[in-house]
Amino acid sequence: MKPLHYLGGGITIEEVLDDFPDLTPEDIQACFAFAADRYRRLMVVPDEIAV
Repeated sequence: MKPLHYLGGGITIEEVLDDFPDLTPEDIQACFAFAADRYRRLMVVPDEIAV
């Protein structure tokens, strides 16, 4: 997840791709999709908690 950390720190996608030549723009998009999905999952609050 290092590229996602870099992007969060303000480095541009182009700079990440330059620093990690094995990555593609699709890999960066996959990082964003992963982060968005994780955020959605963490923000879900159950209506009722079974005890």
